[in-house]
Amino acid sequence: MRLLRIIGFILIVVAIAALGVSYYFEQETAPTHPSLARAAMAPLIPVRDFYANTGAEWGYQPSHDGSMIAWYGVEWTKTILRVKRTEQAGSFLTLSGAQVDDFWWHSYKNELVVLSEGRLWQIDPLKPKRDNWADVTPRGFVNWRIVSSPSGPDDRLVVASNDRNPAFLDLYSVRQDGGGKQLLEKNEGETIDWWLDRHNMPLIRADRLSDEGTRFLIRDSATEPWRMLTEISARDDFTILYHPEGGKPIYALSDRGRDRIALVTVAPRTGEETIVADHPKVDAKKAFALAQNAVGPDFLTFEDGYPQYRTFSRLGEAFTKLLLDGDNPVDFNILGTSPDGRFATVARSWREQSFEYFLYDLEKGKATKIAEYDLRKRRDALVETKPVSFKARDGLDIPAFLILPRGVEPKNLPAVVVIHGGPAQ
Repeated sequence: MRLLRIIGFILIVVAIAALGVSYYFEQETAPTHPSLARAAMAPLIPVRDFYANTGAEWGYQPSHDGSMIAWYGVEWTKTILRVKRTEQAGSFLTLSGAQVDDFWWHSYKNELVVLSEGRLWQIDPLKPKRDNWADVTPRGFVNWRIVSSPSGPDDRLVVASNDRNPAFLDLYSVRQDGGGKQLLEKNEGETIDWWLDRHNMPLIRADRLSDEGTRFLIRDSATEPWRMLTEISARDDFTILYHPEGGKPIYALSDRGRDRIALVTVAPRTGEETIVADHPKVDAKKAFALAQNAVGPDFLTFEDGYPQYRTFSRLGEAFTKLLLDGDNPVDFNILGTSPDGRFATVARSWREQSFEYFLYDLEKGKATKIAEYDLRKRRDALVETKPVSFKARDGLDIPAFLILPRGVEPKNLPAVVVIHGGPAQ
């Protein structure tokens, strides 16, 4: 009897699994709306391709000299880490024996720094056996977060930790092997963020005000006292960018005194803003700096319909030249850069096509294709997103994006409308 019960349980499990597999691989609903029912619609893309895609690979990161690339992949249902030489097609290393929670390349060695099982490990891809992994976890901390990168073997790392008081962070420095803990800057209880110069000294800090605003304090060197830079209302957008340099203007994205966010510089003595780049209709979207210790932007994006670009440096000009293709709209993400900004891994999509991955060599002006996102196998089902605008009842122009199905007359179609919820009042 017990054996029969076990067999029955196994059959039920198999039946449920079979139903699940059938649903996973075969579920598809045909359109029923009169305008779509007789149309030759592209095949529906299964939800699994977005959320349970075992062919997905992502997070490509270049080593400091661009000679190697590491990225995430999937092996059965487990996330793994792969490494390849740039000039070769396939990976020469797969790290699958441990759960990888995060990784990055060392700043001046072709070695990986991997967060796994709560520890930080430095791994030579050419000597990947577990016995060769070096534990470089910052020691003497319960909670920690590394906030700087070394440029040479004698540089110390800066670590933020709330061990002393769970309510706020102090700054510490440690050696690159994780030892030698030293207090760098004690938080007096109001500081919510710090900005370090290129020598890892905190020169700007943000303190919380009682009215939910923020006070920014500055100093020109670690030996000088803090002084007021500016105060920001909780209603204003103000984001300091990059590494400060003692006595030099500070780059920020700000909408103080304006109804749109602009790229500005802030005078370190007076807090006065000078507009570097703005747009008559939309906010400055994002300012990009490609080098690790940059003090200013390489290029800036605005999104008035399709993205628009402003360049400020040789690196920015080289990057946008490789990225853009005439008037074709481009969507992109920078996945990683080398410390000097010469190499960048980029996910790029032109019009309706799914992402392709490239390594940009900005010194040579060369783009090397690394891979394609697995969703490109569904390219015939993807359609273009077009910017449009329409008039509100009060005459105001409302910007929007329109997505129409492929192969169907754009008339009397059903619509799904996603309404933007802001800005907050």
